Amino acid sequence: MPQATENASRGISVVLGRLGAPRLAILVLGAAGGLVLIVSDFLTLYHVDVVTASCSDLASPNLRDACTTTGGAHHGYALAVLGAISLVMVWGAAVGASRPAGIALLVLGAASLAIVLAVDMPDIHKTGIVGTQFSDAEANPGSGFWLEIAGAALVIGAGLLRLLVRPRPPG
Repeated sequence: MPQATENASRGISVVLGRLGAPRLAILVLGAAGGLVLIVSDFLTLYHVDVVTASCSDLASPNLRDACTTTGGAHHGYALAVLGAISLVMVWGAAVGASRPAGIALLVLGAASLAIVLAVDMPDIHKTGIVGTQFSDAEANPGSGFWLEIAGAALVIGAGLLRLLVRPRPPG
């Protein structure tokens, strides 16, 4: 069993070594971006804070549920889908040296950024129903919002790198 593990590790390092620095950078940037987009949909997009009470102390259950919103709940898990597609495209762009996959990464990253800026950003400071009940309620972006931006930027960066750098052909 140890030899099988050693051979698998050696095989992975050989494949990564054959990629070369530009294609490895495309793979790392794009994979990180796709994964970050997926994870960001499950994290807090924004949260509403009330000075007089914590969200868990609010009497009404519907107010407690309105205190935090995840990215996925806000935009239907669109970024998780785009992130998953990005993972496939980054494999084609890096390992297969596919120019169309690089263009797809640009489009996927731009679509992700459009969702963040047009759908999520207008709502990150809205207090919603909690604000109608508590005058000193304040909404703030959560970690998911910042990760959405970072993930989109990484995917765009991978796409740009694939289009601007001429990686050596596979093999």
